[in-house]
Amino acid sequence: MKFKLSGYLTATKKVEDSWVEEIIGNLKKERILERGAPEGEGAKIEEWKTREDKIHINISSGRYVRPHDAVFRLRNYLAREMGRKRKKKWDSRIIDLDLLLFGEDIIDEKDLKVPHPMMHLRRFVLVPMVTLAPDLVHPVLGRTIANLLEDFSDESQTVLSLQVA
Repeated sequence: MKFKLSGYLTATKKVEDSWVEEIIGNLKKERILERGAPEGEGAKIEEWKTREDKIHINISSGRYVRPHDAVFRLRNYLAREMGRKRKKKWDSRIIDLDLLLFGEDIIDEKDLKVPHPMMHLRRFVLVPMVTLAPDLVHPVLGRTIANLLEDFSDESQTVLSLQVA
């Protein structure tokens, strides 16, 4: 199956081109996105650019790497490069990257569950998602993100809006 993905990663501070260039160079050198595929048939980063705190990445693939495998590998690699060392479940960490949704796909594998099984129970996930895509339908629950937030009852979870100066 061939695919093309395009997406943004957001950091907590300005992202330097040189850092992203080094990371992507290492991804290519180590063939992180191509693992398990014949030469030239794995996923690869076609294009990237930075803008302030965002990294825009375009990924394409041959038929040997599933789209969610490419995203999962990219996510884990970036987390490691940013200094994440996971010692045990629920441990504090420098960065936490979760794959919440992958289009309408439902993925239920040992190391990857999409949609994220707890996303509808977390106000800090739903509030920003409503601003981006209120009519997006959760593929398992069959409800829009706006509906999930409207019915959210845990008032102990608060979300603060951060203003950038």
